[in-house]
Amino acid sequence: MYTSTSSNSLAAPTPALRSYGRVLGILALLILAACSRDPAARKQQYVASGDKYVSEGKLKEAVIEYRNAVQIDPSFGEAHLKAGEAYARLGDSSNTLQSYVRAADSLPKDAKVQVTAGTYLLASGRLDEALKRADAALALEPDNIQAHILKGNALGGLDNLDRAFGEMEEAIRLDPTRAPSYSEMGFVQMARGRRGEAEEAFRKAVALAPRDVGTRLAYGTFLWSQGQRASDAEAQFLEALKIDPDHEGLNRAYSVFLLTTGRMAQAEPYLKKVAALSNTPAAQLSLADYYLSSNRASDAIAILKPMAEGDRKIGAARARLARALALTGDRAAAYAMVDTILKDDPKDGQVHLLKGQLQYEDRRVDDALASLQAAATADPTSAITQYTLGQIFASRGDRAGAERAFQEALKLNPRASAAQVALSSLQLQAGKTSDALKTVENAVANQPQSFEVRIGLVRTLIAARDYARAERELGGLLRARPDAADVYLQYGVLNAGKRQLPEARAAFTRALSLAPGSVEALGGLVALDLANRDGAAARARLASELEKPNPQPDLLVLAGRTYAVLRDFPAAEEVLRRVISGNPSFLPAYSMLAQVYLAQKKTGEAQQEFDRLAARDSRPVGALTMAGVLLQQQGDQAGARQRFEKVIALDPRAPVAANNLAWMYAESGQNLQQAIKLAEAAAEAMPDRADVLDTLGWVYFRNDLPGLAVPPLTRAVAKDARNPSYFYRLGLAQRLAGDPASARRSLQKSLELNPQHPGADEARRVLTALDKDQPAAR
Repeated sequence: MYTSTSSNSLAAPTPALRSYGRVLGILALLILAACSRDPAARKQQYVASGDKYVSEGKLKEAVIEYRNAVQIDPSFGEAHLKAGEAYARLGDSSNTLQSYVRAADSLPKDAKVQVTAGTYLLASGRLDEALKRADAALALEPDNIQAHILKGNALGGLDNLDRAFGEMEEAIRLDPTRAPSYSEMGFVQMARGRRGEAEEAFRKAVALAPRDVGTRLAYGTFLWSQGQRASDAEAQFLEALKIDPDHEGLNRAYSVFLLTTGRMAQAEPYLKKVAALSNTPAAQLSLADYYLSSNRASDAIAILKPMAEGDRKIGAARARLARALALTGDRAAAYAMVDTILKDDPKDGQVHLLKGQLQYEDRRVDDALASLQAAATADPTSAITQYTLGQIFASRGDRAGAERAFQEALKLNPRASAAQVALSSLQLQAGKTSDALKTVENAVANQPQSFEVRIGLVRTLIAARDYARAERELGGLLRARPDAADVYLQYGVLNAGKRQLPEARAAFTRALSLAPGSVEALGGLVALDLANRDGAAARARLASELEKPNPQPDLLVLAGRTYAVLRDFPAAEEVLRRVISGNPSFLPAYSMLAQVYLAQKKTGEAQQEFDRLAARDSRPVGALTMAGVLLQQQGDQAGARQRFEKVIALDPRAPVAANNLAWMYAESGQNLQQAIKLAEAAAEAMPDRADVLDTLGWVYFRNDLPGLAVPPLTRAVAKDARNPSYFYRLGLAQRLAGDPASARRSLQKSLELNPQHPGADEARRVLTALDKDQPAAR
């Protein structure tokens, strides 16, 4: 029977319909199940899900979905590509590169993807691979401008600058109105050393696209690199910011410009803008780093704490949070957090580095050294770790260790200007002025606006006695930083070098008022007191500083050196013992104490101090050499030989140890071939020393090489005609060389100078033998 229903109601299904519906439902489930088992469908579902997350700004979730897709199909280029885009927005450069490279491998016919992968390879320094991607893109699209640009940049990085120039020319030929091509050409010309042509290209780019932020940014960067054109560079950055105040890269570049030109406060709004625009962990961490470097720990903590806690802990944020806690004075919490991170990951080099930095700040130098060495083992590619190691070695007075670490930092990052300045300072201390000047001028080329670099340059120029240039540099620094203690300190050193002592005193006094406690400024004033023979003033000046709590080790060593100059050895010993007791890692104290003992002719005590120094120094060439020399003076030949052999194991060309050890071998008749190598190395390093020439000649003689022995022995007596032993050994060599007349003259001269010299009896015996041989010779 038919029953009508209203338009908005449905009739109850009949049993037949219910049965049919169940069949349809089962079919639908079967279809869905089939789809879920179909890899092609599943990977598309993951991509669709990832796209949805991207649209919602959930990039980490999107990445997971894209990765699920490529797990199903590792050659799924679309998923690799989208994962790369998401990683790029997250600021994860490593995974961005990896994803784009895999996308390019999966999509070999897509020129755009090849160029994108190549661009990221270029940025990571993998120049050969970037070049291959550029060639792959050009094989697909010979007129692809971006591919030509990529190829030119890769060739430029590989120092094939002429071919790079050709690629940039081709890009411009393909589209003469494209401004970025001229910018790229500018960078190539700059690399070729053609600054005029480079600037012309950058100007052309700006003229073609005056409202293009990228071209102005490139031109500003070029001007910035020219050292003295910071104001012109800043004008380009500011003009670009007028065009697009929300350009992320521009805000980042201008913030760095402000930071490197010493305008910390002005950089903050631009760093905040970058953090807001990118909303990536990397940008947030950069802002936190700014707050940390500005000693605004609470602002850093506000950023870092949410990043370091909860389900999504970011390791880099946890480490920075530990640093921020340390800045607030909560050192215990800082160490606890560092130890927690290392418990989770014992091989985290950056956290070992942080722990070492904290320990160094707390004057736990030996602990800091151990932590930094662990950091270097965990991450041997970290330039900052090597630089910090260098600082710790330098703070201990271990120049050799410091120099090695700074050199390693520069291998890892040749543009690390702080390492260059530190290395140049060590080279100055070693008397290598020309090397120091070359090193610091490289630093100036890398960071022309850096105040610290410019101060390093001034310090080196003063040591090189280029006072005119040093004064010009100081004038510019004084105008930029009128209240910088370092400027007045270097003015003091400069005026002292020029013997303008009242001006030097005024400069050192001003430096000390701006930086109370500056040991360098205090040392300058003490040196002037001593030069003025005013020991009482020097003592009084030091006493006021030594009465303060926890005096620095270098202040105590300055006091010890001053007391030694004043011949107050008990006071010098007392203050140096204070250093060693409180700071057993401060190596200069051992050396200075040994010198104090030597001045009192306490040879045994001095030798013991040099041995103690050698036990702590990372490369104790000097300490072991001095200990060996002192043991020789005490008649302990075995002990001296042992120390000299240790020196040679560290440095086969260490001249004093090489000379002395060669002599010992020659005297004992042992290791005579090794003695030749040692004596020759010593003579090469010290070619004008009579005693070294005497050793070389004697070693040749003991090896039955009289023809080689006579020339250095002849030079030895020419340089020191009052030494009877030199004439004695020359006479023996001349006799063996078949020149009896010369031998007789030399042996007789040795006896004239001192009838009782150590070889006098042998000289008389040989003269007697020569007299007996004379008739036969006739």
